[in-house]
Amino acid sequence: MYSGISVDLSDMLLSISEALDLASPSLSQHQLRVAFVAWELAEALDLPQKDKETLFIAALLHDVGALSPEDKLDVRASRVESMDEHCVVGAGLLAQGPGLAEAAEVVRLHHATLPELEVRGPDQRVALLAQIVLLADTLERSMDRRIYVLHQHDDLTAEIRRMSGCAIDRRVVEAFLLVSGRDEFWLNLVSPRLFAFLSERNPCRRLQLDLDGVRTWSLLVREIIDFRSPFTATHSAGVSASAGALARAFGLPEPEARLLEIAGNLHDLGKMVVPNAILEKAGPLSDEEFAVMRQHTYHTYLVLNSMKGLGGISEWAAFHHEKLDGSGYPFRIGAGGLSIGSRIMAVADMCTALAEDRPYRQGMRRDEIIDVLRDGVRRGLLDKAVVATLESRRDDIIDISDAAQREARNKFSRHLGAEAARSVSR
Repeated sequence: MYSGISVDLSDMLLSISEALDLASPSLSQHQLRVAFVAWELAEALDLPQKDKETLFIAALLHDVGALSPEDKLDVRASRVESMDEHCVVGAGLLAQGPGLAEAAEVVRLHHATLPELEVRGPDQRVALLAQIVLLADTLERSMDRRIYVLHQHDDLTAEIRRMSGCAIDRRVVEAFLLVSGRDEFWLNLVSPRLFAFLSERNPCRRLQLDLDGVRTWSLLVREIIDFRSPFTATHSAGVSASAGALARAFGLPEPEARLLEIAGNLHDLGKMVVPNAILEKAGPLSDEEFAVMRQHTYHTYLVLNSMKGLGGISEWAAFHHEKLDGSGYPFRIGAGGLSIGSRIMAVADMCTALAEDRPYRQGMRRDEIIDVLRDGVRRGLLDKAVVATLESRRDDIIDISDAAQREARNKFSRHLGAEAARSVSR
């Protein structure tokens, strides 16, 4: 029964940011650390509250345009021809979010040095925020994770000091020198409890998202998840649309159908940890590769379950590969633990996936999809009533899914552009 949802914006931001850095231990907490440094500098500079909020969002999501795990690792190690590319892609994604125009502009400029900013001539407020993110990002990427932080903080401080007035605004460097004089700053920066620390102390605390707000953010996250490859660019859009349509055809109340649409947008959140080399492999996955793929639903659950107030969304999203006979993954939950929302999501995901072209096969025809789903029912994997509902409204539901995927494909091309779209596929 739907009883309303209310999610703290900072919980959602922190969880999304953490998910973006799950791909490798060398990326772990990168964006959280950048946000921490940026927040400390904002406090030292006594920025207005609105600027603190904009800065915190931009810092938490500054590498959102590095879409694949491979891209993220290359950006961290500066193994790219231009740092600007992921900035432009990230800004294009963020600009679609509610009230995120300024945060998007900060992301676009977060690798611009002082001379580059003088050429580009952005708004001075935005330029200052971008310089703060540049300092925080430079600091974090310069840290050696193998060395105790208090054994390297003098060298790190000296490096930032050398950038004062030539690459980074003197005011920002002076604020850094002020806050970095405390051991506490450095120990907080590398603390394994940084997520909890930022959750308790950040400028976006107590900003609540209702159903519409969560849906709007889920659309942004959907594109972050899917736009890493042409083969995934429309998948979650199709799952979301088919899950909502199937829920309505099944007779669920409208609020629950909308929650299932949100779950569809977020169901592959954990695929941020899966390399594009696996997603785009032109052939069957090896046992080792499939083991890497199977973790994605676990990470979807872990990230979504950390956001208080989502109701059933985390389970509906994360259980889409569970089976009624208990043979699914990652939790091997059987029929007794799978709600109707989870059963609908499993059918919506399979229906959408079977219709899509993949590197190793062409998408199936509608009658072929129904045959596969019926076989799933016969084998005790899928819910009989849910599949029967899909079959009875097959063309209506798949048409709705197709329309959503066409819109997502157009956005993929429009926001990334032909050159950037090619670059996310390796």
